[in-house]
Amino acid sequence: MPTKRTRNPSRNKQKESTVQHRVEQFSGPVPHPDILKKYDEIVPGLAERLVSMAEDSMRAEVKLKSKAVEVRELEITSRDRQEKQEHTDYRLGVLVALLVVFLFLGVAVYAISEGAYYLATAVITALAGIIWSVRRSNKTN
Repeated sequence: MPTKRTRNPSRNKQKESTVQHRVEQFSGPVPHPDILKKYDEIVPGLAERLVSMAEDSMRAEVKLKSKAVEVRELEITSRDRQEKQEHTDYRLGVLVALLVVFLFLGVAVYAISEGAYYLATAVITALAGIIWSVRRSNKTN
């Protein structure tokens, strides 16, 4: 006796299902409004206090950032002032050095014109020693 197989029609049908996924994202200094509402239901006035705390926090952060900007500007101003002072000091040092050199050379020329050759030699030797000493100290720094 032959066996007859019957097919189950429901087995061939594919079941379809739809999944809906809802994502909410909220960021900020205060909780989501729905959450705030729940807080307020639990403790009346809590939502207002939380918002007030967030506002105070934001004000403090803005104040802190503005202070940081002020400090940075003062640092820049101070550094610029220091660089200008160093440049002025350098120019003044060069000017004084030139005056000393010309003074020594003037004394040496006057000594030669008066016939005081030993004095002229001593002045020029002293000038050479000063120049050598200054150059040597600059090389070690």
